[in-house]
Amino acid sequence: MKPTLPLLAVSFFAADAQAGAGPFLGIYLQAHGWTPETIGTVLTMGAAFGLACIAARPYGTRATRAATN
Repeated sequence: MKPTLPLLAVSFFAADAQAGAGPFLGIYLQAHGWTPETIGTVLTMGAAFGLACIAARPYGTRATRAATN
């Protein structure tokens, strides 16, 4: 399956938003009393969860399409 231009654009801007929000979120949380260790742990867990959701999605999509055809 070949990705289309709109899909590539969404992927690019979603990655840009995620990479750009991390430093601002870290500063915001630190200003509200969070420790750097806690902030790093939460951001890492969020990134790992997001990656796991993206990695698992295509396989579920393929299984659903195969079952309905």
